[in-house]
Amino acid sequence: WPPYAFRQDDDIAGVSIEIMQAAARRAGYAPDFVELPWNRCIQSVETGTVHAVLDAARRDNLLQGPESYSAYTNTFWVRPDSPIRAATPQAFRGLRLGLVSGYEYPASLLAAATANGMTVDYSVDDGANVRKLVFGRVDVIVADRISTRWMLRQEEIELRPLSPDHSADTLYPSFNPAFRERHRRIDAALADMRQTGEIDAVIRKYVGKTEDEGRIETN
Repeated sequence: WPPYAFRQDDDIAGVSIEIMQAAARRAGYAPDFVELPWNRCIQSVETGTVHAVLDAARRDNLLQGPESYSAYTNTFWVRPDSPIRAATPQAFRGLRLGLVSGYEYPASLLAAATANGMTVDYSVDDGANVRKLVFGRVDVIVADRISTRWMLRQEEIELRPLSPDHSADTLYPSFNPAFRERHRRIDAALADMRQTGEIDAVIRKYVGKTEDEGRIETN
């Protein structure tokens, strides 16, 4: 999920990877990252197979926060030739909406889709969701502004975001409740890194300060 976590040659990189590597060192741990499909990430934390998952929205059955360093905007995207100019419920009536399986979308977003007769089509990840829109299998998708712009630049794809964003979800490293002490130590390390400016430095490294991308809303 670039620029937060992605493969770079034979290594891994990204905002979330670098921040978690630094936080783990501060907390006295040596992090080992495992790449899995998103639903399996959540299931692995829930069963205790892994300690935590990066960048998850709040879930009542996991330990999260209060420290966060990333967020997911629920932004509507369309193809450049779409007649839709603004994210209004009436504009989406009867259209096909692309979402990602396993993501925690706001209840109000899902309710609006149902009320406007939208057909929801779920993808395995953001990349598949974007490609469905590009090839016309859906009419509109919901995807984060920062990570989607990054993906579009890398793959030389053109899509258009609609305003306003529906909402934004703060994301957290989310732990299995059995690992409460690990969660406490990591969260304390993240708080220290925020105070020293280390978190902001990593974010600037990947995101910069362009007009609409130079900010990641967190706690």
